[in-house]
Amino acid sequence: MVVLLQPNNGVIQSDPSSFVCVANTHLLYNPRRGDIKLAQLAILLAEIGRLSRLPDGSNNPVVLCGDFNSAPWSPLYRFLTTGCLEYQGMQIGMVSGQETSPKGHRLLTSPIWSHSLGISHRCQYESKRTDEPFPSSPTAVEGEMSHLTVEDLATKASAASNSSRIEHSLKLQSSYRHRLMPDGRPEITTCHSRTALTVDYILYSSDINASPSLPGGRGLQLLGRLSLVGQSELKEVNGLPNQHHSSDHLPLLASFRLRW
Repeated sequence: MVVLLQPNNGVIQSDPSSFVCVANTHLLYNPRRGDIKLAQLAILLAEIGRLSRLPDGSNNPVVLCGDFNSAPWSPLYRFLTTGCLEYQGMQIGMVSGQETSPKGHRLLTSPIWSHSLGISHRCQYESKRTDEPFPSSPTAVEGEMSHLTVEDLATKASAASNSSRIEHSLKLQSSYRHRLMPDGRPEITTCHSRTALTVDYILYSSDINASPSLPGGRGLQLLGRLSLVGQSELKEVNGLPNQHHSSDHLPLLASFRLRW
């Protein structure tokens, strides 16, 4: 789910720079299919980028939430928070960090996702000419792709196959630190018979200074968050779910101030 929200204020209601893009997702669980997780993420990031992009090329503030089925030390999390992932020689089972010793030795191959998706290695919708606007939907992407010649597709596929890097430009950071104070134990968002770790996140773009029309900067300022607990506390209540909590995940909650 990807939506644009605007302040409920008639004075600034028509100003697109005051909008906030909020997205929510649930990536595939399978620890051994990091390639699928990254492809799912690329589709989501492309749609967030399309919906949140402003006329000057910058983006509205973004809040990205969900169960990413990936640990804070994983390459997938690093990709989300740094905007870049070099995956040459990376095992598919290592992408999510769910398993410390993943079975199998299959490596990520380039490109990770099919070029027929119409999504570049920068996680943006592609169009056949750089001066054309981005397609407005996945269906529009299919239409764009239908106009490309065999030579166009071959050239693009060849360029993609020579790259082992994916990127995005949303400048996201986590609302949570993933470590409990003062002892540094890992925060836990899910705890059951198969695992006990953090896989759920509220990510946000904290500040955007790229817009010449807004020299003071704009974005989201984190004001507070609901505390999490560690594995030992959850073991005391027999993990999740239990008689007090009906889900196998703990809820995350964050409060932000919007600046524009």
